[in-house]
Amino acid sequence: MVNATIKGNIVGKQLLNSKRNQIRKIKTVMVTSDATADDGEILSVTLANYGLSATGLLAVRGVTHSTVNSIIVIEAPTTTVTDGVLAITIGGSTDNKVRYFLLIGEEL
Repeated sequence: MVNATIKGNIVGKQLLNSKRNQIRKIKTVMVTSDATADDGEILSVTLANYGLSATGLLAVRGVTHSTVNSIIVIEAPTTTVTDGVLAITIGGSTDNKVRYFLLIGEEL
């Protein structure tokens, strides 16, 4: 299990869901791993703790710095949500790097 810092904010976007005739508020949450994160390790995020709906996650984007605070590389994490907990399996080919994951989803 990898330690991470998690910060959230409301993007300020409102989307009209035409099927339900409801307005959805979209929220972003940034997850930052420790510099010891390795390929294949798992970060767990309880979505409700950060104001995200467990059934409204829209996207997870992952990046790392291939050189400390320098070149940014897009990574493709594998994700699952079980009982409101998002599991992010780090995808990439390097170990001991800081990983950044942007979560985008519906606000609770």
